[in-house]
Amino acid sequence: MKNILVIDDDIDFLNIIKAVLEHRSYHVRVVSDPNEVYPEFIEFQPDLVILDVHLKDANGKDMSRELKTLNIENTPVLLCTADQSVKNDYYDSRADGILLKPFKDEELFKLLRNILKKNKQTIQKKAEGVLYLKKIAS
Repeated sequence: MKNILVIDDDIDFLNIIKAVLEHRSYHVRVVSDPNEVYPEFIEFQPDLVILDVHLKDANGKDMSRELKTLNIENTPVLLCTADQSVKNDYYDSRADGILLKPFKDEELFKLLRNILKKNKQTIQKKAEGVLYLKKIAS
């Protein structure tokens, strides 16, 4: 079961997405207060983060960049927003994808599958590279 951390200041959205993800057997934690994100991230160790771009007291793109910088495991981040203008302007956030609100459940799950699969392949390649370096170093 994959762990997903959802960060949004809209409590109704958090309740709905939590129910939808749990129905598909994901283990989900939600955070509405930006001050709780980092402690929750460390404790929960999510396999993926869904992060709203326009939080009340924080910028989701900046938070994504910080999570990517601080994160040794390279947990993927999926930005989520109703702001259509962000669609082509999220690359500096280092996020792994963007989902525009409103969205259909299948659109969400397709993105989740693709991002998690890509991340698994990336981690596998890094591990193979480390093993290769250890082999040639010995």
